[in-house]
Amino acid sequence: MGTPYADRMRERTTGGSRLVRDLWYLYQVGPSERDQHFYFHDNILVGHIFSSTFPEESTNFNGQHVNRIRIGQTTEAEVIQLLGTPKGRFIYPYLTDRETRGLGWYYAPPYRNEASRTVKMVVISVNVSGIVTDIEYEVRGPQ
Repeated sequence: MGTPYADRMRERTTGGSRLVRDLWYLYQVGPSERDQHFYFHDNILVGHIFSSTFPEESTNFNGQHVNRIRIGQTTEAEVIQLLGTPKGRFIYPYLTDRETRGLGWYYAPPYRNEASRTVKMVVISVNVSGIVTDIEYEVRGPQ
């Protein structure tokens, strides 16, 4: 893949502090871009997520649908029906529970207009029965 656009350590504090390395790759053509993040803990891949603004593969999702997801009630199939195909996957220790796996959605518009740029990322944890156990939703920028 070449040299990452950024290589940084991030502290994940949900459920206890731990450091996760974020390798970020960025590809830009004209007004569109793709972002790919790989997350490592102790040199082990614990997550990855993809974002694109290319029209044929846009990863934009309706953030208001996240509010319809209920911990302990909503199933993985229902989450996918609401948000579409996941663009990332996560495991412990990116997640707080060893018995869950994470599904991710991520949208990051191009950097050309930082003042109006809204980045959205959601990681939904599901247990072995496919029931939602946790929701981490982050929105940066104007809403």
